[in-house]
Amino acid sequence: MSTKRGKMPLSKAPCSIKSLLAIAVALELKPDLLLIDNLDYCLTKNTAEALAAILRQKSTKVIAEIHNSEVVDWFNLPNKSVVELML
Repeated sequence: MSTKRGKMPLSKAPCSIKSLLAIAVALELKPDLLLIDNLDYCLTKNTAEALAAILRQKSTKVIAEIHNSEVVDWFNLPNKSVVELML
């Protein structure tokens, strides 16, 4: 990973970048369905927007668990469905 100051080891990258990379790599495997637990864990608005841009290019259906309802609004995606379940 490169920054303005040079290269940074992935181990030092912010959690949001690590999550984005993990999901992007999983999407490159072209699954029909991707299940994501705690999608909002350390996700930022910027990484959510980057992930939404990637998802717009893929045919993979995603089911994600999100605890922070504000995060849902960060994903401006067509065909987005939200189901709320409270136990």
